[in-house]
Amino acid sequence: MLVVGGNLGNVSTATTEVLSMSTMTFRAGPTMSTQRSQSVCVMLDSRRLMVIGGYDGANYLDTTEVMNLSTYEFSPGPKLTTRRAAHAACLLLNRYLIVIGGKNAKGCTETTEILDLYRAPWSFMRGPNMRRKRGGATVAMLDSTRLAVIGGHDDDRTHDTTEIMQIADTASDPPGMTFTLGHYVATPRSYAAAVMLNSGHLYIIGGHDGLNCLDSTEVLRLDTMEFTSGPKMKAPRFMCSAALLKDNRVVVCGGTNGPTELFTSELLALPMYSFLPAGWMRL
Repeated sequence: MLVVGGNLGNVSTATTEVLSMSTMTFRAGPTMSTQRSQSVCVMLDSRRLMVIGGYDGANYLDTTEVMNLSTYEFSPGPKLTTRRAAHAACLLLNRYLIVIGGKNAKGCTETTEILDLYRAPWSFMRGPNMRRKRGGATVAMLDSTRLAVIGGHDDDRTHDTTEIMQIADTASDPPGMTFTLGHYVATPRSYAAAVMLNSGHLYIIGGHDGLNCLDSTEVLRLDTMEFTSGPKMKAPRFMCSAALLKDNRVVVCGGTNGPTELFTSELLALPMYSFLPAGWMRL
């Protein structure tokens, strides 16, 4: 697992760390060309991943970087049409990368943009607008043509709403897409981590409700879009990251509780539905 950028106190970092799943220890990874916090990282294929946008401590970014997994080296990628941090991104139809919402110096945005990975040279284009401005939202694929956008915040409030993006026309280039409002979540939530446990359930972990940093989680059943309460973490966290391990455990890394950046991680043992402190896995 690769942990990319983030904050060290009030300073954004260009460093990365790699978690070995066999030894459960972190080591230093390659360094990006730009300091980035609140960026997003997406696997493009088995050989490449892209780090998109973010905040460098002074400016919101419209740049991207692509890491070659064979050489562990970063190279410049295409520029976004809009500077963004705290956005979300997802790969559609194994061809189109969609970047969703986020915020910049003008505030939160409802805009999206799309990159056709099959068309050279790479260039982002404007996509459809969401129904709400959303920074710090969580996204999950419901099936091959539907994407859920969960929570986030605008310039005034944290959302308990969701939106469903439907690919209505796969023949057009890029595909025709529309957003409609979806179900409500039990707790308003932004800057949460999310892990797809299987084809039917998504875990949404931590986040911020607009007043407090959260230690709670929710389970989204994708076929019914119903939310139920999940296990609590040992520590409140938002802007954390999470990944599913091969032994059906989830590791939750870093984040902040508001006044303090967290260097700790936690393990969620799924059969027990309990978070276990993982102090032995410190960054």
